[in-house]
Amino acid sequence: MILSDVAIQYTVGAVSGMPVVVARLPDEHHGEPRALAFLRPEDTVADSVAVIGGEGGPTGAPGAAPSAPAWDGTGPAPDFAAFLQAGGHIGEEGLYALAPVMLLRTRAGDGGDLLTEVLMCSRVRVIGTLFTRVAEFRHPVAADLTALVEQALEHTGAYRAHVTVEENTYTQFEKGTEIEEKITFEGGIPVWGVARILWSAIQNGEFSGFITDPGYEFTRWQFRQHNFEVLASGRSAGHFSFAQHTDGTYWLKRKLFEQDARRRSENFIAGLHISPEDFDGYLAREYPDFGFRRLATTTRSRFDINVQSLRSGHCFGIETDEVITQEPASRTLRQVELEYLESRVHAGLDPDTVDTEMDTLASHVEKQLVTRGLTVRRGYYSKLSFLRDGAAGVPGDGRAQADAGPRS
Repeated sequence: MILSDVAIQYTVGAVSGMPVVVARLPDEHHGEPRALAFLRPEDTVADSVAVIGGEGGPTGAPGAAPSAPAWDGTGPAPDFAAFLQAGGHIGEEGLYALAPVMLLRTRAGDGGDLLTEVLMCSRVRVIGTLFTRVAEFRHPVAADLTALVEQALEHTGAYRAHVTVEENTYTQFEKGTEIEEKITFEGGIPVWGVARILWSAIQNGEFSGFITDPGYEFTRWQFRQHNFEVLASGRSAGHFSFAQHTDGTYWLKRKLFEQDARRRSENFIAGLHISPEDFDGYLAREYPDFGFRRLATTTRSRFDINVQSLRSGHCFGIETDEVITQEPASRTLRQVELEYLESRVHAGLDPDTVDTEMDTLASHVEKQLVTRGLTVRRGYYSKLSFLRDGAAGVPGDGRAQADAGPRS
């Protein structure tokens, strides 16, 4: 991990004589390429430390390091800061400018050379620091540390806008298309408990290659939804629903799909000034060629875990749902939805890995639920199919029907 002046990444005044601090971290068990790396404070305890440049000039081989995190949330840990100051490597002003700038990951390449990935710091939170891959370069095994760092610093401008501005970090593939898999479950654990189980498992490293989104790990939702089935056939078939904003207006969600599947067209219209008594009229006026059937109104409570793949940079929601119909009779559907959200922009970003990553994530979730004794079914059983089953008088809460697999 490279700590130095934040001016390396941002256009701010640089501190004169600021060194580059190289904290060598313990080797990883798996050296495969990474789109992202996330270091909690305890992950930054260094095996050795080298200080390059600065007022003292270049240094020799890395020396002993204090048994304390090099970076602890918002700054260097006190013991590490004291270590740098005691060695005369950095002054008080330099400590204020010190930032986690990048992470270098080196692995064996072809022909006896080494490959080093350059991951620039892209998010700093109290719980840890996120780095995003911006480049990779080849170099001889014999390259000394100073030469390696100098070569890595040449790549700090790559993807600059995407790693320095958090609003610019994401892109989304297949816009207007919902990409989702569902795991319908039944058993004695409440949905809140299921969400907690999954969250803890990810935090404990049981979802290999996935981390919770630093600083946006868990969100809670609840809304009442007024549902309508589209009676048109073919590509116009699907499901429309209204839900109310806190300002009293409604938003309309439109999902068009011929059958339950991983990919469905989805878009929204927000800010509708409309009353529930006019839902039918609004749809008839705006979509005269569709035809609609009103289905049961539902209350949906949802507890979301937001995760990111270290391998690919793709981001997913693990959304634990409980949907209860309000009329004409109370029925319940409990599911975990795995939804593709977006992808972090980085060197090597590949949209073709979205589905394989979702499959892996779904397998992790399924394993956790089965281990807890829940009965589960993976598939694409939609809220529309659940509501259709209720309208048809299918007994139960729809979970048995989900076991039959995807439905039209």
